[in-house]
This record gives sequence, structure tokens and C-alpha cells, in this order.
Amino acid sequence: MNKIDQLIIRACKSKNPDTRLKSVYRRFYCSDEELFFASITGILARLCEDNLSFTVGALITELNPGNGWKYGVNTIARDYNYWEHCSKVLSSRIRLSMVSEFDGLSIPRRFKA
Repeated sequence: MNKIDQLIIRACKSKNPDTRLKSVYRRFYCSDEELFFASITGILARLCEDNLSFTVGALITELNPGNGWKYGVNTIARDYNYWEHCSKVLSSRIRLSMVSEFDGLSIPRRFKA
């Protein structure tokens, strides 16, 4: 796991994950806001696939537009963004997972004994 992946995982686990994810994405990938949700969804999907074990059925259920309210996404609005919904579901999965599930995630120096 490289350092950027570690920063993305830490951004998902922060108090304000949306802002932190955008900051990490702008710093290391691209500053274009139009591409943010589609690109970060691909990155988060790779991290989930490599490190977390959840079924495809559970993922499809969570991606159902009827469950958008759980992630603060208004699926009825005209400006509904499917990629935003996907990125929020995947970042929530990372946020709620145990740190021990991520192989190669280093511990910050201030927490080492």
C-alpha cells in the first residue's frame, strides 16, 4: 500500500471525510471538480476490493437509489449524481471498517509506543 492510499484511508476515517478526500485528490491527482466523484469512486473501489471483504450483493443493495438517504444524497433531485452516491457508500465502508483490515497501513508516529 502506497502513501497516497494511506492518506485516502485516513481521509475516509476523519471527522469530515468529504472535505479531506477532496483535498487529497486535488493534491495528488487532479484539481478538476468535474472528475472528482468518478475518479475517487474508482480509487475507493480498488481499496475496498483489495482490503475489505463484503459481498457484491451487499454493495448493490447499498448503491440502490432508495438507500441514498443514509449517505445524505438526494436521489430525487434533478442534480442527482450516481458517482457521488457510489463514493459516499465506499468511503462509509472504509470509515466503518477496522484499521487492522488494511494490510500495510502504517501507524502515525505520534501513536507509536
